[in-house]
Formats: sequence, C-alpha cells, structure tokens
Amino acid sequence: MPKLFLLFAALQIVTFAAAARAQQPLNAPRLFENPPELSPAPTLRAPGLRTLSLQPAGTPQTEVTYNLNVAFSNDATIDNPSTGTPDKVLLRTYNGNLTAPTLAVTPGQTVRLRLHNKLPAESEADCPPPNGRSHILPTCFSITNMHFHGLHVSPAGNSDNVLLEIGPGQNFEYEVNVPADHPAGTFWYHAHRHGSTALQVSSGMVGALIIRGHRSVAQRDLRGGFADIDTVLRRADNQAPLAENVMLFQQIAYACFAPNSATPLTTTLPGGGTVWSCPPGQEGIVQYYPTQFGPPSWPASGHYTMITGQMQPRFGNWGGAGTPIRAGEIQRWRMIHGGVRDTINVQLVKAVGLADDGSAQSAAPDPQLGAQGQLDWVAQHCGADAVTVPQWEFAVDGLTRRSATVKPNNFLQPGYRSDVLVAFPQAGIYCILDQAAPATALVNPRPEGKSRRLLGLVRVQGGTPVAGDLAGYIQQQLQAANPGLPADVAQQLGGGDLSVFTPSSELPTDQIAQTRHVAFNIVLPPGNPPNIPARFEINDSIYNPARVDFTAQLGTIEDWDVTSKLAGHVFHIHVNPFQIVDIKNAANASIFGADGSCSEPQNDREYCDLKNVTRDTLFIKQGYHAILRTAYVRYIGEYVMHCHILDHEDQGMMLNVAVVPEGANALDSGALAATTGHGQH
Repeated sequence: MPKLFLLFAALQIVTFAAAARAQQPLNAPRLFENPPELSPAPTLRAPGLRTLSLQPAGTPQTEVTYNLNVAFSNDATIDNPSTGTPDKVLLRTYNGNLTAPTLAVTPGQTVRLRLHNKLPAESEADCPPPNGRSHILPTCFSITNMHFHGLHVSPAGNSDNVLLEIGPGQNFEYEVNVPADHPAGTFWYHAHRHGSTALQVSSGMVGALIIRGHRSVAQRDLRGGFADIDTVLRRADNQAPLAENVMLFQQIAYACFAPNSATPLTTTLPGGGTVWSCPPGQEGIVQYYPTQFGPPSWPASGHYTMITGQMQPRFGNWGGAGTPIRAGEIQRWRMIHGGVRDTINVQLVKAVGLADDGSAQSAAPDPQLGAQGQLDWVAQHCGADAVTVPQWEFAVDGLTRRSATVKPNNFLQPGYRSDVLVAFPQAGIYCILDQAAPATALVNPRPEGKSRRLLGLVRVQGGTPVAGDLAGYIQQQLQAANPGLPADVAQQLGGGDLSVFTPSSELPTDQIAQTRHVAFNIVLPPGNPPNIPARFEINDSIYNPARVDFTAQLGTIEDWDVTSKLAGHVFHIHVNPFQIVDIKNAANASIFGADGSCSEPQNDREYCDLKNVTRDTLFIKQGYHAILRTAYVRYIGEYVMHCHILDHEDQGMMLNVAVVPEGANALDSGALAATTGHGQH
C-alpha cells in the first residue's frame, strides 16, 4: 500500500503542476516546458499466475504499465490572443490537462496502457445504441478508444485496435508489443473512436509517443542493417545528447454558447470583424460539429495554434526562469501536428526592432493587443525582411529520411510529424511563426490564403555566433560529436546522407501485386440547404464498420493511387507506412523532375522534398494523384485508412482494410474471420 500511495501522490503532483501552468495570469511569462513523461504503474497479474523470471537490476524494462484517465479538465484556462483575455474552458482531456503526458518507450518493450474512462454517461438521445447510430452524424462523445499513431504494431485484439469502444465508467488495458526492430522516432497517441474523434482530439486528448533508440552504428549489422539516429545526435563539446523540445501543436476549437443554442458567441473587434468569445465566468466547450468544425470555423474562431498546451510560449531564459539557449547551440525539435482544422507553416525568423533587457516581459508582445495588434506586432518585428533560420529536417512521421533536407519553412498538415535540428546563429529574440500560405496548400481553404501568426518566442543569449551556412555547420558539428564513427559513415553524415540510419528501403517495382484506387470526395446536396448534411465519401461510399473495403495478403506489395475530387484531404493509413513514388498534378503530370526535385516549386513546395520518402500521412490536393507504395509485413488484422481532417473521418470518410495470411484468398472478405476470428462487425 505505501508504494501505491506514493505513486498516486506523484501522479497527483504532476497533474496539479500542469493545471497550475494552464492557469497562469495572462501577463505571466508562458515558459515552454516539455510535457512530463508518463510514470509507470505496478503491473497487475492474474490471480495465481507466478512470475517465472525477474529482470536483473539495471536492465531496461521489457514490460511497462501506465495509467491514463479520460476526464473533463478542472479549472483550465486558455489565453486568447484575439480578444486579449483568458478564457475558462471545460474540455475532455487525458489526466485533466490540456496536453497529455509523453509516452516514452524503447524497441522491444511491451506497453500496457490502462485507459480509465471517467467521462459522464450520455442520454440515449445523445448516444443511441449501436444499431441506431448513423455513420455520418457524430454521436456518443463520452465513448472513446486509443490510437498509437504511426506505430508498426498489431491492429488486432487489445493492441492498436481503433474498432474498439470504451464507454463511460469502463476501464480497459491496451497491450502494445513494440517490435525489437521498430524504428526510433517521434509518434503520438490520440483518441480515435469513429463519431467522436475530432471532438476529443480538438479538446486536447493527444500526447507525444517517443520511441527512443540506442542501436549504434557499430551494432547495425545485428539490428536489421540500420542504426538509430538518436545515437549520433550529440553535442560536439561533451558528447551529451542534444537538448530536445517536444512541440505538440494543438488547435482547441472551444466556444461559448447561449442557452439552447449551437452558435458560438462572438465579439466585434475594434477594427471590424468578429471572433468567438466567452463572457467572464462562462466555460468554453467543444460540443457542436456543425458550428465548431468545417471550413469556416477555425478562421472565424480567431483562435491560435497552441504548443504543448501553452499559448505563444517562450523558449530560453526569461527573467531568470527557463533554460538558456546559446548562439550556435544545436537543438532537436520534435514537432507533432496534433490539431484538426488548420495547416501550420512553421518558420523561424530573427526579430527586428526589439529592445531586450532579459526580463520576463521584455521583447514580447503585450498579451492584450488583440487580433489586429497581434498582426501589426508580427508585421513590425517578424516581417518579410527578417532573417530566416533554416530547419535541418532528418525525419518525417517518425522515420529517418535517407538524406536530410533544409527547410526555410515547414508545412505541417494534421497528423504530420517533423524532426528537425535548429541552431540560432547569434544572440537575440527569434519568432516562431505560423507563416502565411496560399489557399492551395491549406486543409482549411479560404480564397485569401492564410495570414502570418505568432506561435512563440525564443530568447538566445551568449554562446558562439555562427556565420555562413547553418546546415553545413550542423553537419560539421555532428561529425565532431561522433569521432568514433567509421570513416565512410562520418563522411556521409557530414554531407547530410542518413542512409545508415534509415529504417526503410525503396520497395521494388517489379513485385507490385496490384494498384488500389482511393478517391476522397465531398458531395454537397443540391442547393446546399443547411438542414441536409454533405456526404464525406471515399470511393463513392461512406464508412460502414461492418464492411471490409480492401483485403490484402500478408507479404505482398501494392501501389495506392490516392486522389481528391473536391477540396484537399489528408490521407492516413494505420500499421504500414508508404513510400511516395510519385505525385501528379491536376494536369496528370509528375511534379518531380528526373533528379527528384520539383519542376514547379512555386506551386508544390510542400511536396518538393518527398520523392521516395516514407511516411504514414500525406496531404492530397484537389485533382492531384499520389502514387504510394506499401508492403504488408508482419501483422494480419483489420484496420482503417481515412482523412486526417478528423471531422471528415467522423462523418464517414474512412474505409476498413483487412490483411489476411499468405495463401488466403485475398478476394474473400471472410478470409480474415476464418483464420483469426477478427473479422466483420
């Protein structure tokens, strides 16, 4: 009992500390902090089951157990830059916080995650019985489940099975067996119950999932032929691991409402226009799909993208608080788009025209500037003439690239992950921007495109200034930090060649079993009346959990031709990632030249570095075709592919995929049920 009590007390301290951070006054410095890592809990065993062996002391745990509560937030607030006021919110969360704790695991571990659903029960009107539910109208917002986004693990049973439903008052233990050869990288976990996914994710039911790797270059022949890039991301001066920031981008679509109304309350801005607002004492909620999701909702809200539960956080040391960042210091930024309704175009620029005395409030915008004041401040201090700091991207969607790419700005769509190294060339204040972007690059299209917004600030103090090519500097520093590397690997690393650390190889073109065709579409009713919903379709159908749409054989390779008929959509498939073979524009011409670069970078810059890159999520522009190659390896079972604009998924834009054993009849939708018992619903 004492150990259990101490564990409970420690979890309470973490929860209350995070809640206190969320309630800081509006004018307090919002210092960036990595989310706390989830603390292991005691492992429960069935009565009478003996432990056959114990792990030697000091060895990595092969089995870890965690607890995670699904519950409404308690006394949480979100600073609203558009109105200059803090808004109280009541949101569905993990452990009561706006951002869930990080789940950190290692390859070869068995992860047991006990999910405790403490949300209140709903009426039958809000949550009909299963046979009375629509698959195009979101319902049952207190039912949940869990998805381990990007992991190559089993989709069956109590593993990464998003076909499960965990109701209010239920406790469920997930068991995820992470393969010993699983790549290290940045992944994430989030709610994924069809009909409530967008609402729960947009409330904050998201967390980072990091697989930390220790497989060195010297061990690569024993580890599947590749090493973990984690082992070389070190400082040149002392070989310590690089400082890292876990940056989970969130778009919480809260609003306040008048009684018996689903229309968000608004306030008129001094310069004209309106944004959503909450009167003092009223709590913002996420509850109504028709008004809180959809193309016009996020721009109309006036809300800003948050970073790890904080609005416009500050990195570095501000008034004696926070860890200093030095000029020339290289940091690892793990960026995760955990939002639903807006593209993020991350750019780092050196601020101009700011007086900085090092204090907590110096050099930062007044939090009460309001919507137009924010835009004016950014235009003045972080505008088009500001010097851009490049991002050295070495991994996408958790998977190390074959070669690093240097990005002046980084397009992140919902579900994307990007691991980058950054080094600030000199002391000063830097702006983290959600940079302006054209309408064609956005998941939330608007004719005028997207305006520039401030996501956060970085204060850089002291250190050694860096002149010239920052990407070259980063590569030279990595070489210097790893003097024991074989000469050929060191030379490759110095040139940005990461093939030794890449867990995937190009899939052969002569073994393609077949080509699948996937077409996203939104079908609007004639005249588009407000009382008749649009249909969110894939291949002219809406989601049916009792239907298997594609059946594939284990051990085969297939191509997927994915397109969008109306608007842009975000293709995501579970379990097996895909290699991007080609992307064709609306004229059916490849956007890539013979050397793999973009033929028209001004139109397709978000795609220009993706030729033959492996990932699990990809934005599909209207009229474009993405040719994606995937191999079905290791796991059989049923899982899903869908649009990762999650309100689209909740309204029917999802299909079921079943992988059956080698030798089974891939055309027989019952083959899976006959061989595994995990079949139709």
